Parts: sequence; structure tokens; C-alpha cells
Amino acid sequence: MTNSLMPVILGLTISGIWLASKFNVVSYFSKVNDSKGIVIPSIFFLTSPFLFTYIFSIKIEHQTNEIFKSSLPIITFIFGQFIAKCEKQKEEYKKHKQSANILMFILEQIVLEYLFRIENELIFIKKTENLNLDDIKKYSGKFKIALDNDYPNLRNQPDFFHIDTVSGSGSLPYIGRVKEKLEYIYSVDKNTFDLIGTLIDVRSLKIQGYLIIIILLKEVIKNDSMFKLCILKLKQERERLVRLKNIQAKKLNYCSNPNRAINQYGQMQEVDWHLLDSDMEEFESIKQIEDIFKDFKITD
Repeated sequence: MTNSLMPVILGLTISGIWLASKFNVVSYFSKVNDSKGIVIPSIFFLTSPFLFTYIFSIKIEHQTNEIFKSSLPIITFIFGQFIAKCEKQKEEYKKHKQSANILMFILEQIVLEYLFRIENELIFIKKTENLNLDDIKKYSGKFKIALDNDYPNLRNQPDFFHIDTVSGSGSLPYIGRVKEKLEYIYSVDKNTFDLIGTLIDVRSLKIQGYLIIIILLKEVIKNDSMFKLCILKLKQERERLVRLKNIQAKKLNYCSNPNRAINQYGQMQEVDWHLLDSDMEEFESIKQIEDIFKDFKITD
């Protein structure tokens, strides 16, 4: 502002002196009767806007420079802290994202894969009514060893607790529940084995696993394409359960028919009504999936 006022004031001064010399203002002033002393105040009045603007511009500019010089270290420090905080948050997010990817891999490639195999074995046992637990114990044993190796490592790392807290996924308690169910299957005697209850629990754990993966993808990893893929898998799981439910409904209708098949001794084939009725629990698993879709506003 000072640089712009100096030419103005200089130009007005030169032109004013030139104009005053032409009008012989000095001799005119000597003839003026200034008994009231208004000439000097009048000149000051006319020149004061330019004069005070110039004076204050110098003062303000000086103060501005001083303020800027004194505040520059503070501004630099605050800006540096802001940048450092942003970088720290970026690194923390990257670290949490990596941990979430590890969790998702364990859930998808180990937990859900083995739960699916165990469910198929349970369905086979139920279908054949042959309570041979050798194969299912073999699968659960392998699964148990894998979780026994991974679970302590997960619990001892604060990042995984942080992810559970921030996202609300509850992945670590979930893996603990799966581990307990595996220990039950691995150690149970066939005389006390609850086939239907175990089948219901395994299906419920599978759906809970999908839910946790969905939460991790939505809240931590933030990958829309993987999120949509997981939703697609859950829709396929619902379709599979619906087919199983329909098959069981047909079997139930068949066994309720008085004209159902006669065995080789000319007697009606015996029906295990407990197994037929209880497998209608697919309703519960289907409802679990539909509740997930409702919570995440997923439409067909």
C-alpha cells in the first residue's frame, strides 16, 4: 500500500506547487485576512486523507511485518504438527487395513471353508443316518490345529483388538466361539453327540462369519467390489438353504402320506420325525441372512 501512495502524494505535491506558482498563491496568502486562522486548518483538511493514509499505511505495514515475523515459527510449527498428524493417521489406517485383510483371509479361507466342510459332513451323517464321526473329527481336528496356531497370535496383537473396537465386528470373540465348537466336535462321543444342534450351530457360525467379513470390508478395508462379492456369496448361501428347506418340506409331505413306500417286510418305512422336523431350522439361518441384508439395506 505504501508503494502505491508515494507516487500519488508526490504527484499531488508537484502539481500543487506548479499550480500555486501560476496563480501567485504565495502573494495571495499575504493579502488574505486570516483573523480566524482558517487557512492552515483548511489546507490540512484537504490534505489529511492522503497524509494519514500514508502514515497509517507505513505503521500498519511495519506492524504486519513484525506480526508475521513473530508468528511465522508458530504457524510453521502448527502446520508441521497438522502434516505429521495426517501422516500418522494415514500410516495407522494402512496398518489397520493390513490387519483387517489378515483377519478377513483367516475368516474366509480357513474358518468358513472348514465350517462348510463340517456342515456337509453333518448333512451326510443326517441323510445316511450313520453316526460315523471319523470324517467329521478328521476335518475338525485339522481345523482345530489351524486355529490353535493362529488364535493366540491374533489375541496378542493390539491391532486386532483395535479393529474389533472401531468396527464392532467382534472377530476375535467369534473365532473363540468357533474354536469351542470344534473342540466339542473333536472330543464328543457318538452316544452323546447332538447332530441337529451341531448342524444348526455350524450354520449360524458360518453366517456370523460372513457378517464379520462384510463389516470389515465396509468399515475398515472399504473395498466396494469385495463387499459386493461377499454379498453375492451370502445370497448364494441363502439360495442353497432355501433349496434344502424345500427338499425337507417335500420329504416331510411324503412321509406324512399314508401311501408312502413299503419296506421289504411289507411294513411302512419308519420315519425319524425328529430329524425331519428339526431340519426345518433352515428357516432360522435364512432369517439370519435376511436380517443382514436388511441392516445393510441390500436388495435382491
